[in-house]
Amino acid sequence: MLGIIYNPVTNGGKSADRMRQIRELMDSKGIEYDYRETEKEAHATELAKELSSKCDIVVAAGGDGTVFEVVNGIYGTQAALMVLPLGSGNDIARSAGVLELTDEQLVDLMISGKTRPFDCFLVNGETVGMEFVTFNLVVNIISLFKDPSNQSKGYGGLVFKAIRSTKGRTYRIKTESGEQTVKGLFISAQNIKTAGGGLPIYPAAEDDDGMFDMITTRYTSSFRKYLNLMSLSKGKLCQQPNVTVERVKWVEITPVDGEEKYILDGEFFTTKGVRVEIAPEKIKMVSP
Repeated sequence: MLGIIYNPVTNGGKSADRMRQIRELMDSKGIEYDYRETEKEAHATELAKELSSKCDIVVAAGGDGTVFEVVNGIYGTQAALMVLPLGSGNDIARSAGVLELTDEQLVDLMISGKTRPFDCFLVNGETVGMEFVTFNLVVNIISLFKDPSNQSKGYGGLVFKAIRSTKGRTYRIKTESGEQTVKGLFISAQNIKTAGGGLPIYPAAEDDDGMFDMITTRYTSSFRKYLNLMSLSKGKLCQQPNVTVERVKWVEITPVDGEEKYILDGEFFTTKGVRVEIAPEKIKMVSP
């Protein structure tokens, strides 16, 4: 039995026709499923908790925010997760290997039920994530992207605008190897290769190794941050001299200047400090 949770406002409501076509394909193949649509913030978590008790697979049909809510509903249950990439960013769909699949291939994958383990992490001991916890630059990029006044502007231009306006902020970062205070341009506890709608943050990232990557990009000069942008576009950010990567099981990130906005799997939060640690259980991800 499949459970499908669709966010009708994902991607500005532009995915409704595709969701309808996928359901028609499922109906044509005689697939039994329970279909639900979200009506409010965090509704997908409620629906996922309900569906996980009777469905082998719970399908998150939307973007990264929808997946985030569904994961927090099914974590710790026997239900597997599948992503239908209907959002605007779809970073988790990239990591799961489903972003480039056709609708028919996606439906066939549902039928096969083929899964693999996928790491999760806990934020402050309770909220479940699968992608990243990030501060500063990517927060500014996604803030610009989600601003309705920028919807007619190209993504590349918004990234450049965010780079231009982002300044270094001071963070205290503690891992099992020690503690440091840095002036950071981009700070990210990264479990997958991309962030911010496909930006190739760390191509060597692994999402099933029981660890994640703590990426620290120090602010050294305005010139260097533009060099970082160029290297980011080529997937070589983590090869730059002001960037360090540490594979860890936990990290504590504290904004020294006080409460600050951060992004967890595409969703905005504010904090005076977070602890990110690998969760004791993995999610079963439906994947090719």
